[in-house]
Amino acid sequence: MTADALLLRSIVTSALAGFLGTYTFTNGQSVVALAVIANNGEIYPPEGTKVSGLEIVIYHPYLSPKPLLQGHKVKETWVIHLKQWQQGKGVQEALRAFLSSNLSDFITEEIAEVPADVRMGIPAGAQIKLFKFVILGA
Repeated sequence: MTADALLLRSIVTSALAGFLGTYTFTNGQSVVALAVIANNGEIYPPEGTKVSGLEIVIYHPYLSPKPLLQGHKVKETWVIHLKQWQQGKGVQEALRAFLSSNLSDFITEEIAEVPADVRMGIPAGAQIKLFKFVILGA
């Protein structure tokens, strides 16, 4: 995991400590429902895992490089998904807590909230896009 991924995971853990749900794996082990995964189609949590409460998934960034005279300015765009699996609860309080936290060098670019649809099995959720710039090769 990269330093930025560890930093973002730490920020999310601190900001949302009182909101985080749990993953319960098929072997009975329970952990905090917070995952950092690659954007390569990786599926997490593993099949058969029970998710309860608020789940947070942080995807590794996609990169948008812009050439400079001696290197590149790279925009890293991080996507975070919040999913509230507890029926009747939303994500607004968790969003407020996260956006009120110290995001370090990350800048909020976009927030999209998704209402729950119980009939379709879709939990209440939100997508947050953050970005930061990195200079490479200078």
